[in-house]
Amino acid sequence: MYSPIVLFVYNRFEKTVKTIDSLLLNKESKMSELYVFSDGPKTNRDLIVIQKIRNHIKNLEGFKRVFLN
Repeated sequence: MYSPIVLFVYNRFEKTVKTIDSLLLNKESKMSELYVFSDGPKTNRDLIVIQKIRNHIKNLEGFKRVFLN
């Protein structure tokens, strides 16, 4: 059994993608659950980026399961 991975994200799309890509380089990622916590937007500008990040996470493959909170 593998420990879950927890990732907190906000409004930095490129950094989020790089972090996830790095996690996926680990062969254990296929057997690990990923829990992503996405904070709500403070401004309308943040809302656009946050939605982009959440859509990217919803389409992720390579983990046992992905949970978006």
